[in-house]
Amino acid sequence: MLRPDPVGLCLLALIDQTRRALAGDLASLAKLETSVRRADMGDPATDGPCFNVAEAASNLAWFQARDLPRFTQPEPLGVSQTHYRVDLSGTPPMVGAEAQVWLDRWQEPQNVMHNQNSFKLPRDTESE
Repeated sequence: MLRPDPVGLCLLALIDQTRRALAGDLASLAKLETSVRRADMGDPATDGPCFNVAEAASNLAWFQARDLPRFTQPEPLGVSQTHYRVDLSGTPPMVGAEAQVWLDRWQEPQNVMHNQNSFKLPRDTESE
């Protein structure tokens, strides 16, 4: 869990960096702006939460979705979009090579990922 750090990197700064990185990619910018509104970060005068980047990086962990605690049954009829918090303290994180292999898949050329799994990387959405 990230701990607040008033002199650390703030959400607004991350949003601004992402906007610059996505310049010219209108589809991705639209998705970002939707997320910004959902996070109630539309006011440029609001920094949002801040955190210490070094601490976050030293405590970074990756998890397989299949290992996360979850409901094993679908939502009952009439119930949708259930939200809940998940305690990851008892969930094993991916370690070393396993995490690196997963991360490296996101760096492979588009055609390898498309042919191998019919899987689309986020950066592929504009090319269709």
